[in-house]
This record gives sequence, structure tokens and C-alpha cells, in this order.
Amino acid sequence: MDIRPGTIASAQRVLLERAMSGWKAQGASLLVVGSSWELDPDWLWRRGFDVTIIDRAPDFSGMVRAASPKVACRLGAPDALPFENGSFDYAVLNHQLFASRDEGGRQDILQEALRVASRSILVLEWNRLFSGRLRSAAAGNGASLLSCGTALPCAYPWEMASLFRQCCPERKTAWLSTWLPGEGFLPGKLLRPVQSACLSLPLGVLIGVRIDWRSATGSALSLLDRAKQSLRISAGGREEVLGNGVQGTLRGGSPAGSPSRERRQGSCGT
Repeated sequence: MDIRPGTIASAQRVLLERAMSGWKAQGASLLVVGSSWELDPDWLWRRGFDVTIIDRAPDFSGMVRAASPKVACRLGAPDALPFENGSFDYAVLNHQLFASRDEGGRQDILQEALRVASRSILVLEWNRLFSGRLRSAAAGNGASLLSCGTALPCAYPWEMASLFRQCCPERKTAWLSTWLPGEGFLPGKLLRPVQSACLSLPLGVLIGVRIDWRSATGSALSLLDRAKQSLRISAGGREEVLGNGVQGTLRGGSPAGSPSRERRQGSCGT
């Protein structure tokens, strides 16, 4: 497995391009929680985002400012972000959730990102299914992975899914992943076409999950409510909606005091 810094940065960029394809970058504010050498904040800035990076390491801001002078830096912890609710349009949790060893800490980190981002967040994590190969490859290349160094926080996809169900069941999740060159279970000729692709399943070594608000009119619950209302009316429940004036309506009249069309439509959620 090729785990040189440039290789990982390239693979992560493929995933970020896909994950952020629906985000309106120009002039939007983006918070990156956690700094690492494979995530280039200047690349995010060139895409149009107003980028702020926050990290708990005291010396990170000097390195970031030297490489990306247009990027703002803040010192702080991911489970207690020093920002007001909805301060940013988007947020990226850069390998932060499973750097915490306990479930409560992970929930706090996720809830903080959801609190400060008004539109959407992106969670990046290494896939624990490949943790042994990642560690051995990193050691062989002398690379220090992420700001967490040799600890290499990883997560199983089902651990991530469980965390999302607990913390934000009302949100919509989109799963993505990508491989690294030289990594995978398929023969070389079959693997090469997909090594540079971004999959819509958590099968690769690098996982990204975009978490969005569901629209109020398109959520599963609202669609179910509308379907139940329609079934009730079509099954003979017209009286329940129109009240006692239904008989006059069926006779061709418009009874006094009957609800207006606008009010009837409003009661059905349309």
C-alpha cells in the first residue's frame, strides 16, 4: 500500500470533491476540525470557501499560516468548539470522532459540529477493516498519520452508523469511500479502474460521511403523514376533513361556514 503524504492527499481530494459537490462553496464559511498534513486548507480556500481550522495542538497554527496565509486558525477542543450556534455553513470533522476513546466523547464531538454548522457536515475516518495494513505501511514509509500521530484512530463502518443513529437520527447521511494505490482485495487489473474512484459504500480505506438536514417537506415522516391523510380521505374520511358541511358539498352546494380551499389544503400539509 502506498501511504506517502501525496498519495493520501490525492485520495482524500477525490473523496472531498465528491462529498462537497452539492455544497455552495463561493463565499460559504467552512470549519475544519482537526489539522493534518493530508488535508490542504489552501485547496479548500481556492474552491471558494472561507476556511477556519481549529485544533487543540498549540503549534498547529504557525504551520497552517505558513502554508495557507488566507486560512483562519483557532485553538480549541473538538468537544467544546468556541463558536456560536450556526456560525458556519459547513464543517469537516477531520479524523476526530474516533480519536476519542469513549462513546460519550464521540457524541460530544459530533454534536458540537452539528451545532455550529447550519447546512451540512462531513465526517472523515479511516476504516478499521484496514487498520493493520495502514499501520504497517505507515511505519514502513516513516509517515506520521494525522495530527494524532501513531495512534491512528480508525472506525468500523457499523460503529459510525450507530453513532449517527444515536446523535442525529433526523439527519440524512450519504456514505462515500476511496482506496489508496496498492490497496484492495481485487487483482491489479481489476482494481486499477476503481482505485481512483469514489464509492457510495464504506468499502474503502478512507470513509467520508456527509450529514445533511432533511427538508421539512421531503422527510420520511412528513411523507408518511401525507400518505396517511390521503388514504383517510379516499377511504371515506372526507367528513373528518370537511366537517358537517360535507353533505351540502356533495349535493352540489357550498355550505355556509365551510372551510376555504386554502385552509383545507393547509390542514393536509400541502
